[in-house]
Amino acid sequence: MTTRGRPFFDYCESLQGKNHVGYLGALSSIFTSFEDARKRYDAGEFVHSKDHRVSGGGELDSSFYDESFIPEDYAKLAYADKFQFVKYLYDAKRHEHPILFFIKK
Repeated sequence: MTTRGRPFFDYCESLQGKNHVGYLGALSSIFTSFEDARKRYDAGEFVHSKDHRVSGGGELDSSFYDESFIPEDYAKLAYADKFQFVKYLYDAKRHEHPILFFIKK
């Protein structure tokens, strides 16, 4: 699965007021409150934005592609009925996306 790390909230918010269009413009407004989105993420909640403008086009249209932020605490519990959580690997200096490792039960 693809997810975003916490620093991506800051990146998206930094795009506000810069008159970006397309994908970057969409990222700048995927949440009405980035502060609230960060608080929910920090509380271990799945944070999601379904804005058709962030789709990648083609096969990655808005019926398939959105922006999701899955914190480690959520990942450990949300999929526990089908998967054994193994590891959540993320270092913002080395990885663009967190990497989640599971084993199917």
